[in-house]
This record gives sequence, C-alpha cells and structure tokens, in this order.
Amino acid sequence: MATEEAPHSTLPYPPIHQDKKFVVLSDWDGTITNHDSNDYLTDHLGYGTEKRRQGNRDILTGKVTFRDAFREMLESVTANGHKFDECAEVLRQSISLDVGFKDFYSYCKQADVPVVIISSGMAPLIRVVLSKLIGDEQAKEIEVVANDADVKEDGSWSIKYRHPTSGFGHDKSQAILPYRRLPNPPTIFFFGDGVSDMSAARHADLLFVKKVPGEDNDLSTFLRARRNSSPSLRELRRCTQGCQSGRRRKAHCTRCLEARLRVMLSTVREVVMLLYRTVRYLGRSKTNDRYFRTRLLPKAISTLDDPLTVWEGFSALL
Repeated sequence: MATEEAPHSTLPYPPIHQDKKFVVLSDWDGTITNHDSNDYLTDHLGYGTEKRRQGNRDILTGKVTFRDAFREMLESVTANGHKFDECAEVLRQSISLDVGFKDFYSYCKQADVPVVIISSGMAPLIRVVLSKLIGDEQAKEIEVVANDADVKEDGSWSIKYRHPTSGFGHDKSQAILPYRRLPNPPTIFFFGDGVSDMSAARHADLLFVKKVPGEDNDLSTFLRARRNSSPSLRELRRCTQGCQSGRRRKAHCTRCLEARLRVMLSTVREVVMLLYRTVRYLGRSKTNDRYFRTRLLPKAISTLDDPLTVWEGFSALL
C-alpha cells in the first residue's frame, strides 16, 4: 500500500529527542491555556463567536478545511484594522495558563521528559504569551512547532502556514511521525482539545483530550463520532484485575488492557507499571471543572468513566 506523501514544510523543525524514553507533545491554545487565543481574537476583534463556532461545525462535517476556516477567522480580525502588535498585547493581557501546568512542566524537567508545544497558532504570539506566563528563561527552554506570522511594515499581518498544501495548514502528525521511525521510539504523549489536533490524535501512544463543560470540545466530538467499538477503561480495569488474580488467563484475554497497551510500550513490565499507576491515580482522582480524559491509541479509543486532571496526574503515569 502506498504511503501518503508528507506535506512540504515551509518552516524548519527542531531536532527530535532521540534518546528519551518519554516525550510530551501538547497543543497550546485551549489546552495549556485556559482559552484559545485565536478564538479570543476572533470573538472580540473579528467576526464573532457564532460565526466562528459555525466554522468549527463545518470543519467537523467536512464542509471546509481547517486551513481555510482558520484563515478566514484571522482575516476577520485584520479586516477590522487590528495590527499585529495590538493583537499580541491583547493576548498577553487576556490569556492565562490552565491550572497545574507550571507544576507539570517542573515535574517533566525533573523527570527528563521533553515538552514540545505543537500548535496551529502562530509562534510569535505563542512566545509573547508564554514568556509572560512562565517567564522568559523557562519559555526559551520549551520548543514551539507552529505556524508563523507574516507582519508588514504597517503592522498588518497574515498567517504563514507551515504546511500550506495540507488541509490542516499545520499537519501536527508530522511532528510525531519522525519518532515512529526511530529504532527505539519513545512513548509519545499528546495533549489536545480541538479540530486542529485531529491529525496528531491517531499517532500518539497515549492521547489526553481536554474537555471543558459548556465549550465546543471538538476533538472529543470528532473521536466519539469515529471510535471503534471498545470497552471502557472501567471494563478494562475489571478485566485486568481478573487476569492479575488468576480468574482469567491473560494470554487468552483479548480485552485485557495490557494486551492493548503492548503495542505502545517496549516491555511487559512497563505496561504493567503504567496500568497500575494509572488505575491507582484514577482511584483517588476528583472531578475538576477542567479535566482531561485519556483515550488509548492507536488500536482503540476507550471511554473513561473517571475524570483525570492531566497536569496533576501525569506523574502517576511515569
């Protein structure tokens, strides 16, 4: 079967982390941050919330590509006369971090787990906000793989897509696939929330999908609409407990969580430890207004009955 040709990138990529056991790749807007910065600009300076949400619905149904809808969103901001520096300052004053991200990032540094931001936004705007939220020094340590901005002398601007021939504008899967080609690939954790994360979702080893009550939650909607029949994590937990207690032969159990995770991790021991720590954390986790639900990829996308606060709970997985 022919391999789909990778879209040409107009922007360079940072070197991949070849010697790491785990790598975290995360969306920026609405995932690390509490609000999507591009949605914020569109809602307050562009054509407004309702038209933006209709655009998202059109993307989900395949009526329009993310690339074209996103460009139209941003053009509605520039059409109203808002210059690039003004937009950067609006975001710097308005966008905040999701609760727990600073502690999460500190933990990753201590555990030698690289954190890379993979965004369909524009790197200059991300850098402005990130520096304000965590400080210049720490912001410089975090790699950002995103689109760019073409800023004119008069301050007018437009988005410069990383992959202009892709329907995503920035095909985030291209940041994951190089790791897949390594002789000893790391376990890839991907965190996302929106339609621009669709291309990366199917290539992650463990995917965390952010859901916010009352918001669009487009990635969750996309995955639910396309998931294959698969047991919930609670069912898998009961199954695995039966295997561990000897009531069921693990080798013959096709629904066992260990069997589903073996495709991701290099050894059975790592699978068992990941399972144990995940279940142990889920047993004591509490509902939060903003939470993530894990979904197991690539073989199955399982529903999770227990809310998992990702930034606080990530250390339980390692």
